[in-house]
Order: sequence, then structure tokens, then C-alpha cells
Amino acid sequence: MSCSQASFTIQERVVAIPVGESSVNVVIHTAGSGRPAYVSLHDDENTAVDATLEVLRRLGGTLYEIQHRGRRLITFGLGEGRYRFDPNRIFSEAGAEKTVRESGPYAPEAVAAVRLFASNLLDIVRPDSGRYLITVHNNTQGEFSVLSYVQDGPYAGDAMFVHVADGMDPDDFFFVTDVDAYTEIRSGDYNVVLQNNDTVVDDGSLSVYAAREGIPYINVEARHGHRPQQARMLEFLNEHILPGD
Repeated sequence: MSCSQASFTIQERVVAIPVGESSVNVVIHTAGSGRPAYVSLHDDENTAVDATLEVLRRLGGTLYEIQHRGRRLITFGLGEGRYRFDPNRIFSEAGAEKTVRESGPYAPEAVAAVRLFASNLLDIVRPDSGRYLITVHNNTQGEFSVLSYVQDGPYAGDAMFVHVADGMDPDDFFFVTDVDAYTEIRSGDYNVVLQNNDTVVDDGSLSVYAAREGIPYINVEARHGHRPQQARMLEFLNEHILPGD
């Protein structure tokens, strides 16, 4: 299918997931067959959403988008307290406890509410057996890139293999949990990191959860403002890794 013209109309519906005494909206954008599916966890990463919607119009698919007043952290009420957490740090007990502690006031009951939210979110976004769990994220120049995972990088211990492509902005890269996806993406000469599923630090992220559950996972990461680059990366997945999905 040509990627030059829009082919599908996007339909939207909203699911509200409770967290404590508040709720968070997940907007489900669907076009064509609804496959493949992508997940946007941070509501301040608009380039990723725009690029994914562009690809949905061309190729079809589904985007699950958390919306929370345009903010990265989610705030919720519980009793007399107000608590916050990073929605990509909640998919393990250790990760949920850490993000609540680091984001503001802490209470065990707040962690329990966050873990329940995570479970309900996974019920919506978890892919069928054998299909990829695909996330879309954005970063800020100079703060996080494929170079963060090379030898002596701050996250080198989380990576098994790293491929840095000549001429590609290091801020734009794939992060995957299975070697087949790594090999295919590397053959396309894109920046790509293969997570070391045995040594990766349990930060509660979706990539760590996916590895532990045996779910193949791909993150499509690009710098804020790199919409064309991120759209091309998503198109590469559709053409080379997800045919038939």
C-alpha cells in the first residue's frame, strides 16, 4: 500500500479507568482493521501521537492514548491525599512504589490504587498472543538517546546489543525485547537497542513487564518535533515486521 495518501478514517472512543477516587481517560483511535496497535503512555509526548495518527490514516491500526491534561505524570485523589505517578513505571510492584515515592506524597494505599490502575490498563492494551506490544515515546535532545545504552552509557547494563546507524539522529531509535525484531531493524540501518531481559533493572516499565510475560515489545522513540522521522519508523515496522498484523 502506498504511504503517500490517507486511506482510512479514524474512529474514536474513550474509556475511563479509575485510579483512587479519580479517573484517567484512554482515548482509543481506530482505523481500518484496527491492527497493529500502539500505546502512548505520556500525555506530554504529542509528536508521538501525531506521527502515529498520521500512520493510522495511511495504513490503519489502533492507538491507545492516555490523556491527562497534557502532563507526563498522573495525579489522583485518595482520601485526603493527592498522589502522582509516571504511567510507564507502574507495571511491577517495585516500580509502582518507587514512582509514587519519587513523585510526591507516599502511602501504601496509593501504591495499591496505582497497581489496580495498571492492571485495568493492561486489560485494554495487552495484545493477543504472539502480537507485538508497541509503544510510542518522545525524548528531549541531549537527555536520552540510543547512546544512553552504549558502553559506559547510563543504561548500558540494560542492553544486550546496540546498533548506532550512520547519519541517523541518535534521539530517534527503536527499543526492542526480542532478537528477531532487533535483527530486522538493524538490517534497515535504524538505531536500535535490544533489551537484556536477564539484567534489565526493574523500573516498572512496560518493556520490563513485556519481557517477563513473554510478550514481544517494540518502543518507537523519537525526539520532540521529529514527526516525519517517527512516522517513517512506524512505516518501517508495518512494512518489515508487522505484515499481516
